[in-house]
Amino acid sequence: MLCHSRPLRHEYAWRRLDRTLERHIGCRLVALPTVDGDCAVADRSGARRLLRLAGRSAGTAGPVSWSRTASCLHALLVAGHTLDELRSLTVLRDG
Repeated sequence: MLCHSRPLRHEYAWRRLDRTLERHIGCRLVALPTVDGDCAVADRSGARRLLRLAGRSAGTAGPVSWSRTASCLHALLVAGHTLDELRSLTVLRDG
């Protein structure tokens, strides 16, 4: 699992995720924040999702919050879920 911490606009996020998966063949999941507070994720199967990070100041979440989000998503994938199943997932955070 790799997580980018610098927020990107949506049109750049997907290209960055695709390039990261191409370059790191052992990586199963890539996630990065978008400038509007979402979390763009892509997995090795080709699935892509835009997940909402809910909570105060969600769009200004720092690298630790984004890393935790990506770690939780990775755990759900390892447990047998797919990104398609997580389509309606909302990640809650404090602060």
